[in-house]
Amino acid sequence: GTYAADAKTRAATIKADQSKAQVIATQSQQKASAAASGAYSDAVALQQANKFDEAIAKYKEAIAAAPNEAAYYYGMGTAYQAKEDLDNALVNYQKANQLNPKEPAYVQVIKQLKQAKAAPLVNTAIEKQTKAGPDGKFDLAGSIADYEAALKIYDDPATHGYLGTAYQAQGNNDRYAAEQRERYPCAIFKYRTHQRKLASQQ
Repeated sequence: GTYAADAKTRAATIKADQSKAQVIATQSQQKASAAASGAYSDAVALQQANKFDEAIAKYKEAIAAAPNEAAYYYGMGTAYQAKEDLDNALVNYQKANQLNPKEPAYVQVIKQLKQAKAAPLVNTAIEKQTKAGPDGKFDLAGSIADYEAALKIYDDPATHGYLGTAYQAQGNNDRYAAEQRERYPCAIFKYRTHQRKLASQQ
């Protein structure tokens, strides 16, 4: 029919002039982009006014209009973090990083947030390890559990070192040595490489 003929004509026109395909795509993108940009601007203004829930709603509007814009997820992450909702903040930072892995700011904020989430566990672990209870004993088992929970959130060499000392205090030297290897992986790699080099020269 006429519709099919018109469609063929449009297809032939686009094939002859690829820029027309871009124009058709761009028109819908511009509408979405304008909606997203407006919602994002509103979100930033609301966040600056400390209206975090309203800001998050606007960030979600922006994301609905432009779901592949990493900056919108990052912005929503900052709003969640301002509310001290670190779990949702981390989810959005990770999405931003997934969409734009070359942006160093996203990598850095994920690292900082994981450190912030792990820090209370590390602090309680240190307290259990270093402060004796009423019975005069240290809660080494509790300390180890907290260190290990912290490491599941953020795999930090320093925390491996602390965990190693807790195992050492328990008399578990094998686990102490294992955690020290986690704490100093580069140094151990260099040492082993040096040892292999010496062996090959003999």
